[in-house]
Amino acid sequence: YTSCYCEENVWQLCDKTRSEGRNLDDYFVVFLSNKSKQFPIWFAKGAASNDEALIWDYHVIYLWINRKNPKKSLIFDLDSSLKFGTEINEYIMK
Repeated sequence: YTSCYCEENVWQLCDKTRSEGRNLDDYFVVFLSNKSKQFPIWFAKGAASNDEALIWDYHVIYLWINRKNPKKSLIFDLDSSLKFGTEINEYIMK
C-alpha cells in the first residue's frame, strides 16, 4: 500500500485477483472524478475526521460484483477508513 497512489494500489489488487485465479468478469476498476476535477472523499484515511471530506482530482477504487446478490457487492478502497471490502450501499451512503 502506498498512500495517495490509488491507481497503483488498485493495480496491485487486480494483479492479486488474477494470480489467485478468480473470475475477472466479477471485478472492476472504477475511476471517480468530475468535470471540475474536485472530487470529495469522505472517510479518507488522511482526513482530520470522517465528517471532513478530502478533495482530490480523482480517485480509483476496486469493485467486486456479487452476481448472486448484487446488493452485497463490495468496494475495496485502500485510502478509506471504512472496512476493507465495504458493501457497496454503505460505501455510497457514507
